[in-house]
Amino acid sequence: MLKISIRAARVNAGLTQVEAADLLDVSEGTLVKWESRPELIPAYKQRAISETYQIPIDNLIFLPNG
Repeated sequence: MLKISIRAARVNAGLTQVEAADLLDVSEGTLVKWESRPELIPAYKQRAISETYQIPIDNLIFLPNG
C-alpha cells in the first residue's frame, strides 16, 4: 500500500496551504505545523484531511518518518 505525507496529498489535491487550511477550518500556521509534525494531528482532523484531499486515510502518513 502506497503511503504519502499529508503535504504530498495536499499538493496532489491541487491545494495551497491557505486553501487547505480554510477547508479544514484551521489556521495556516496549524497546517504548516501538521505538515512537519503529523503526529500532532487529532484523529478527527485526520479523517477530515483524508476526505478533503480525497485520499484513503490508510494511505496517509500520520507518524514522523512514515
